Amino acid sequence: MESKTDALEKQGAWRSVFACDLRSLAAMRVALGGLVLIDLGMRARSLTAMYTDAGFFPLKVWHEYVGRISGTTEPLGWSIHALHGGVAFQSFLFVVAALAALMMMLGWKTKIACVVSWVLLVSLQMRNPLILHSGDVLFRLALFWSMFLPLNAVWSLDAKKRGAVISLKPVFSGATVGLILTLFSLYFFAGIAKLNDFWFSGNAMGYVMKLDIYTTGFGKWLLQWPLILKILTWVTLAGELVLPVLLLTPWKNALWRRVALLFFVGLHLGIASCMSIGLFSPIAIAFWLALLPGAFWVRWTSLFFTRDASEPAPQKDSALPIWANVFCVFMVGYFLAWNIATINHPLCKKFMPLEARVVGKWLNMRQSFRMFDVPPPHSPWFVYEAQLKNGATVDIFRNKPVDHERPRSILATIPQHHWRRLHRNLARPSFEKYRVPVAEYMVRQWNTTHDEDSQILTAKVTAYLDEITRDSESNGLITQVWYQYGGEIADQQMFDELLEQVKEKGIILP
Repeated sequence: MESKTDALEKQGAWRSVFACDLRSLAAMRVALGGLVLIDLGMRARSLTAMYTDAGFFPLKVWHEYVGRISGTTEPLGWSIHALHGGVAFQSFLFVVAALAALMMMLGWKTKIACVVSWVLLVSLQMRNPLILHSGDVLFRLALFWSMFLPLNAVWSLDAKKRGAVISLKPVFSGATVGLILTLFSLYFFAGIAKLNDFWFSGNAMGYVMKLDIYTTGFGKWLLQWPLILKILTWVTLAGELVLPVLLLTPWKNALWRRVALLFFVGLHLGIASCMSIGLFSPIAIAFWLALLPGAFWVRWTSLFFTRDASEPAPQKDSALPIWANVFCVFMVGYFLAWNIATINHPLCKKFMPLEARVVGKWLNMRQSFRMFDVPPPHSPWFVYEAQLKNGATVDIFRNKPVDHERPRSILATIPQHHWRRLHRNLARPSFEKYRVPVAEYMVRQWNTTHDEDSQILTAKVTAYLDEITRDSESNGLITQVWYQYGGEIADQQMFDELLEQVKEKGIILP
């Protein structure tokens, strides 16, 4: 009797490459819904600061950012969250997104839940692009393809309502092709971007682990084993270049799929143990759940069910309509062209001319997977020093006494991922104009949450950029003053503001 674990192999050479088991898609659905809830919880801790007019990125600044980006080759799209800057409006959208994520996890009205989750996730990300990273790109791509996949075929309230049972048949459509090619793009194009001396020499991981704003205690411990870091560098580069190609190979595809799944899940678990970079690793692992073979579920569900748990509930609409398949195939080609255009070569740039980027703009589907292609040159830390009316001097970001010495753990000084990402971006020259709004928000926040005796008289934000080299953690220290408030600086700022008001009113000064 033929084993059901061979279901993928029966589909034919190319169908087996791009087919997904229905139970694996259901597992991805539950994981993605849970991650949306976790993501909302993390962002809700800084809702006022990061998403409202009372924070450091009010709508006025957001529109300026949109105008600046739209004039380049990287247009910014839309955001429902940018329709209003009030706390109540943002809180309402957070609640709606949380309800949609819960519906997605339970598999109740799954299609609607996926659409709402994708729209609100993209909208939320675009509301504050200063804190985004590759994991956010992968997150919105996962939800994008989820809208076209039969995620509710099994283990869902939708399936329970239908009631009947049908035989196991992996689903194959333009959406499954897009799902798997997204995983291919994530690693292959990141590997292409890493074709440089840092990675060839085996030194890249050593540099990355010295970026203390992200590095965990385990990552620091690995720094004493340079040979292991070299091996990890070469293994990562080889894996990103070779395994994605084998993932698309019809020959022994089931084997290569298992190998790629184990390698990349292991890679992301390793990244999560060494670096605190938000939900990037969990999102990638959730994505890989869709590629689990049917044999996995036959083995593990048999431990909990006496009947044959390999039989899913019916999914009459698992085959996409023709228009949806055509759209998915078009987006597959579009996404591939966009990723090819990220390769630093004149010929590759022609794959995505500026005029063609309008689709990516309106879908908010811009993507570039590089992931430390060039290791960071500096490890930054920051001091928000303030002199209070009562004579005390405090770091208003950490609410601790001021200390300008390099912290033992920079990661511990900024315990929330989005604030770490923000500060690392602020250290880049291209984000220089947003340093003052962040500092001003911290001053306002302190003054509104403390009594009269603890109000700020003077404040200064200092950034320290510790140079990262191959042989030592520091070979030079750059000190930058990002912001000053109070004293002569305050008088000058007041004069500049009055002068600006005079100019706006058209008054001619002698």
